[in-house]
Amino acid sequence: MLKRPPTVTVPAILLLIFEVFALFGVVSNLAMSAVPQGEGSPFAASAALLKESPEYALYSKIATPVVAVLAIAGIATALGLFKGREWSRKAGIGLAVAKLLTTTAGTWMTITYVHPLMEKMTATMMTKGGDPAIMQSTMKIAMLVGAVGGALFWLAVAIAMIILLTRKSAVVFCRGYVPGEPMMTD
Repeated sequence: MLKRPPTVTVPAILLLIFEVFALFGVVSNLAMSAVPQGEGSPFAASAALLKESPEYALYSKIATPVVAVLAIAGIATALGLFKGREWSRKAGIGLAVAKLLTTTAGTWMTITYVHPLMEKMTATMMTKGGDPAIMQSTMKIAMLVGAVGGALFWLAVAIAMIILLTRKSAVVFCRGYVPGEPMMTD
């Protein structure tokens, strides 16, 4: 039996950690959207703005199941990678490509639709004594930096996973190559 190389272990650990958090995120978003916001809640106006946006509603209806399915697939793939399964190596590459696509779409959605909603939410949550222009500018910068920075991070992780899972050591390990025997092929 071959020892599991870092080119398999690192993607497996990354997938397991990130996808468990993604699944928790989906569950917490569903729970938060199901909880009614009372009139005294500081988030009541924000929740109302989000619910009134047809773009955000459509995005949520599409993104929530997609993220949930990718998270479950990622957890299964991570477990398969730990065991050195070839299907999981291929699935890991596929999931990394899917992350490239969903990250790009999510970043575009954040900048195009969510950011303007956040500006409206900030305006509705303003309290007396603060400068609205400074608050709006700070919120705009934070949203853009967060969206772009998050996208760059996930793109780097996805590219690193593709590189690691296509390395010879990962291929050999997941295909079950035993030294001295011919290597199995697809």
